[in-house]
Amino acid sequence: WDVTMSSRAALVLGGAGGLGSVITSRFARAGWAVASVDLRAAADATKNVILDASADPLQHAGSILSEAGDSKYDAIICAAGGFSMGSVSDEELFKGYSTMERVNTRSALVAAHVATRMLAAGGLCAFHGAYGVLKEGTPALLGYGMAKAATHHIVKSMATDGSGLPEGSCAVGILPITLDTPMNREAMPTADHSSWTPLEHVVDKLLSWADGSSKRPASGSLVCPVTEKGVTLWRRMVVTVGEEALE
Repeated sequence: WDVTMSSRAALVLGGAGGLGSVITSRFARAGWAVASVDLRAAADATKNVILDASADPLQHAGSILSEAGDSKYDAIICAAGGFSMGSVSDEELFKGYSTMERVNTRSALVAAHVATRMLAAGGLCAFHGAYGVLKEGTPALLGYGMAKAATHHIVKSMATDGSGLPEGSCAVGILPITLDTPMNREAMPTADHSSWTPLEHVVDKLLSWADGSSKRPASGSLVCPVTEKGVTLWRRMVVTVGEEALE
């Protein structure tokens, strides 16, 4: 594919999914060349890289590098992921965790890996985390919580020296509370939807960070869109670690 027809290019992992398809469409409408990486094609993508669901992360990374690695990308966004319930006492715990690790953590790890080779200097590398996982324990959805906690760690690690990201780039994690999606509305029809964040708000913020029209948070930031009564404000999450003596 030829990205020279567009001034900017984005790589979206999970580009055909619920969040990813909105990202793909929005960036394409803004004139970006968009490569979608998913198990199926994204209608609005400039190029589609179709992965084999049975392949391992190394093979997925290899497919991306071989099929879309001839270009540098101004934004690499991991929108792939999934959700499931399950406590440590559940018989399906290990199966559930395996699924959550595969669709969430491995996807983020593949995105981080290819970003060290394909992200342009000064580019944006964005990941999809979870606000609730950062704030507290998740006993009712342990596997999901573990997978998203690992994703948060990837974001912080990508912002440190030696991560392999190019000069001037920014790694950021988006940690929604609840996204306003058709799937969530079907699952929670009586919830207060005015406190849910529309996908468009998240995608527009990503685009503004990617094209430089708004100031990016510091690399390694975990940021949360907080929506109340239909109004969304963005907050940078501050995690502090203290010490105290044990008796």
